[in-house]
Amino acid sequence: EIILDADTDTTITADTDDQIDIKTGGSDRVTIDSSGNVGIGTTSPDAQGGNQNIIFNIEGSDNIAYLSGGSGGNAVDDGFAIEGVATGVTSNDKRLGQIGMFRTNTSTTSLNSQMAFYTTGSGTHSEAMRITDSGGLLISCTTEPSNTTSGIFLRDNSEGGCKFSR
Repeated sequence: EIILDADTDTTITADTDDQIDIKTGGSDRVTIDSSGNVGIGTTSPDAQGGNQNIIFNIEGSDNIAYLSGGSGGNAVDDGFAIEGVATGVTSNDKRLGQIGMFRTNTSTTSLNSQMAFYTTGSGTHSEAMRITDSGGLLISCTTEPSNTTSGIFLRDNSEGGCKFSR
């Protein structure tokens, strides 16, 4: 234990639980767990809903912000996400929103990636918008039509697919 002030309530400790705790005013402020996850305002840096590979989370009284990472491999869909979670609600899906950046190929020499933006409406978490690896902007759909070039695509409910629009 390292004591950083005269009244001994500001410390850095590494106990037998294989984690590092930073305290100020006698309260835990930062925790680094045995997996290397960092939490601010929590002693258990972990995700709601069983999400894996949490790198960083900030916990307030009713909300948590997460930065999570993939496996670090070359797999399709491996990447990072920034996610907000409301812990003070009773809904099954507590996610406020999410921004995901993920791979679309497995190449180690020519990376392709996309960004997806998620929102939650009526308790359902779903993708609202995507920027594709070709520069297309998809709104309420996740794939570009095969017969068009990059552009802006909107969901056309009458046809059940993405439609080009300018």
